[in-house]
Amino acid sequence: MRLNYEADEAKVSIRELPGGTPQEIELELQFAGEHPDTSAMKRIQHDFESNRVITDASFYAYHHHRYRIIVRQDYYEDLILELLRHRLIRKAEWV
Repeated sequence: MRLNYEADEAKVSIRELPGGTPQEIELELQFAGEHPDTSAMKRIQHDFESNRVITDASFYAYHHHRYRIIVRQDYYEDLILELLRHRLIRKAEWV
């Protein structure tokens, strides 16, 4: 089964890319607007960085409110659910 999701395009656009290894998935997030609220992204990053697994996800911030997340496949669902919990994603469903 695959997890599909729908981003809240008013807040952020999300693009998935293949990771550097078969065990990774990369997500590019571009926040909308000139002065977007990126506090949810910072909370998600803090949650992942403060857990006991240091290799679950890596977060990179770029200019113009763009982020890249490299996540291990076994933590992909956790990341998507965090994005949903922080309302960056409108819905997630198994297909």
